[in-house]
Amino acid sequence: MGPKSLPELRRPRPLRLTRPPLKPERLISYAILCCITFATLGLVLSQQIAPAHRLAYAFLLLTAAVYQVRQLRWNRWVFNICAILVLVLSLVYGIWFAEYPILAAIYFIGYIILLRAFELSTTRDCKFALLLSLFEISAASLMLISLRYFFLLAAWLAAALFSLCLITIYSRAPVKKPLPAPARLFGLITSASLFSIAFGLLLFFFLPRIGFSLLSLPMETGRAWSGYSSTITVGEVSKILENRTPVMRVHTDVPNEIPGLKWRMRAMDYYESNSWHDRLGMADVFPLTYNLPATVDLDPPQGLKLTQEFYLEPGIGPELPAAAVAYAYQLPYKYRSLTCYFNHYCSLPVIPYERIHYLAYSSLPEYSPSQVNQALSSVESFLASDKNEWAKALLQLPANSENLCRLAEELAGKEPDPARKIKAVQDFFEQNFKYSVSGLPTGKNAINEFLFQSRKGDCEYFATAGALLLRCLGIPNRLAAGFISGEWNSSQQYYLVRESDAHTWVEIYLPGQGFMDFDPTPTAGRNRSSRSSLFLRLLDPLSFRWNRWIVEFTVQDQVRGLRRLEAESVRLQYRTNFHGPSLRFWLRRNPLPAAGLIAAIAGLVLLWFFFWERRSRRKTLPRGLSLEVKQAARLYLEMLEVLKQRGSELSDSLTGYEAAEKIHLPMARKLVRDITGFYYRVRYGKATASARELAEAQEQLKELKKRTTWTWQ
Repeated sequence: MGPKSLPELRRPRPLRLTRPPLKPERLISYAILCCITFATLGLVLSQQIAPAHRLAYAFLLLTAAVYQVRQLRWNRWVFNICAILVLVLSLVYGIWFAEYPILAAIYFIGYIILLRAFELSTTRDCKFALLLSLFEISAASLMLISLRYFFLLAAWLAAALFSLCLITIYSRAPVKKPLPAPARLFGLITSASLFSIAFGLLLFFFLPRIGFSLLSLPMETGRAWSGYSSTITVGEVSKILENRTPVMRVHTDVPNEIPGLKWRMRAMDYYESNSWHDRLGMADVFPLTYNLPATVDLDPPQGLKLTQEFYLEPGIGPELPAAAVAYAYQLPYKYRSLTCYFNHYCSLPVIPYERIHYLAYSSLPEYSPSQVNQALSSVESFLASDKNEWAKALLQLPANSENLCRLAEELAGKEPDPARKIKAVQDFFEQNFKYSVSGLPTGKNAINEFLFQSRKGDCEYFATAGALLLRCLGIPNRLAAGFISGEWNSSQQYYLVRESDAHTWVEIYLPGQGFMDFDPTPTAGRNRSSRSSLFLRLLDPLSFRWNRWIVEFTVQDQVRGLRRLEAESVRLQYRTNFHGPSLRFWLRRNPLPAAGLIAAIAGLVLLWFFFWERRSRRKTLPRGLSLEVKQAARLYLEMLEVLKQRGSELSDSLTGYEAAEKIHLPMARKLVRDITGFYYRVRYGKATASARELAEAQEQLKELKKRTTWTWQ
């Protein structure tokens, strides 16, 4: 026989270094750190926080995250000394330097919570840090009201609910055991989140609105322009035509896009030295009544009646945009008066630095060429009357305008009809000029250079030149400033107006009729509003709904919501043929059935209380027991409930061992004995239950619940 072959040697498998499971304490601290992060971002993203403080917040937050990941520790006295130092500095800043004292308190909360982020070693520290993050995210709502705050708040709520669930589960555990199963933990967090959201929505709807802000802080705008000034200088609008910052969103009662719609802000009648001014001045001040529109024009022109709902961004100016000439406005409660001008525009008493939601009612007139000719043919007789002296301002011409008038006569030729003269001026600009926002003429003779040399410009040049040419032909007009309609959102049916949609045009006065729009800007300049990207078109409706139903939710919305609920309840009564007043009248006329119904309801309530008290008394444990004993006792009581559900008629004096003797199945009998023995050892033997023993008892109880096919002896 040959030599025995050696057994084949196998290469040993490499050892895999497995990461130990995450401890509950570390998971809680990381969840609290997430809450602090989202709350601090609310301050970092706010423009009202000074840049130095925002950088300090970001640096401390990053340092705290590294500190927690590396599991470093510092002396609590360091935290106490830093907290006292931050308090003293905040008081000094708030008393002597801060423009708004509330900012000092916000700075203090921001620094304190970041210092607390370094010390999250105990459950008490985590709870205190979570409470501070609640104050911080609430403080951020005073300055950050855009859609970004909604995402931060949603993230903070998710992290806060997750943290609370972990703290609750971990603090109630008798021993430091592993976390519950992921499915159970997810179900607990989901149910708590749904309950919190439902309760928060009810509280938000029924919380009374007072109509004004308790704290006067400047709101974020993110704007680079503050609206039209009291004068418009040629070349001013071209500076903002590249800025796509939203200025307003407008919802109308017409479900489709209206072609050629413009949002008119102000009008000016006097032109001199490349600038337009409003010389006609103020007409009247109209008092505002709560929740009622204020009529500013009792005789509006005939045309399509349009109701507009404006959501105006802050900083655009005191003027109130409206389509065409508005004849009524409905403003928020805090505004008590409205100032209107002879040039048919209205403004607020002060420049608002917060978002405004208001209603405007306008008339959109349309005039035929025959109506235009008939009205303009009576201009001379209209101006001859002393009461129409104001209209002469609509024919004012600047000095040295002879070249303009010679050009106007050449364009009009021998046309007798004013409507054809207007058409000739518009065709002149459409066929011979180019719309541009760069390389525009400047200087004292900018309009002459525009007409006779460069022949390119933006809407200001076209509107100014068109107005002066028409005045040379004896057609009274004024310059109007505002915005083109903007981008139409077909899904939500509103107009998104940006600063790049700023526009100027001409309004021709028709005696006895009103004002007619005339836009000499070429078609490329009138239709320059570009569409946003798909992402922005999807995001802007969310921002619109956030501003409308969260930021600007008013007491009028509450009243309308309650009335709608009342109407729906009445409609439901008629659909189900159930009439509450009739039933109440029948019960009053028949006291005996009414008394029986009351007695039945009371009996059901008493019966429910009886069973609830009996069940509670059965499961109530004596006071003074330790957490380990309570946990073992709950397992034992739950085991007895399982035995009764399996058909055993156990008396209250029967012990677990005695119940086990009546079970025919050996495996079930062994499980009952083991659980009972564990309970006796912990309750009466004063034994200490380890995490492994408690987990084994819980597994035995689960196994007992699966044993559904046993018989009793």
